Amino acid sequence: MAPPPSHDTIVAALAALRGDARAWRSDATEMRTGSRAAAGLALDGAAFSGLGEAIGYAEVYRRLVLKIVDLFDGGAADFDAVAAALATAADSYDQDERDAVHLMKGAW
Repeated sequence: MAPPPSHDTIVAALAALRGDARAWRSDATEMRTGSRAAAGLALDGAAFSGLGEAIGYAEVYRRLVLKIVDLFDGGAADFDAVAAALATAADSYDQDERDAVHLMKGAW
């Protein structure tokens, strides 16, 4: 069995988990910024030629923008979920260390 990690190793690992969680939260914020930017790309029918408007290009464009917004929003939600999972893991490991659970079980 491998020796237990040192206190410094544990502190570094917890800091890395929390740092990763912050990075994922930051990236989620960037995704939400992208969503807002995409939502602002709306064009009305006047932006298309008469023929383009008549055959539905404006509607296709509107649906494309909505899809892009949905993708950005979904990415942001997923990134937030990863951040939350990393933060929860760090908090759980930290509490286990404080309670000496790993020491009592002899497992890390």
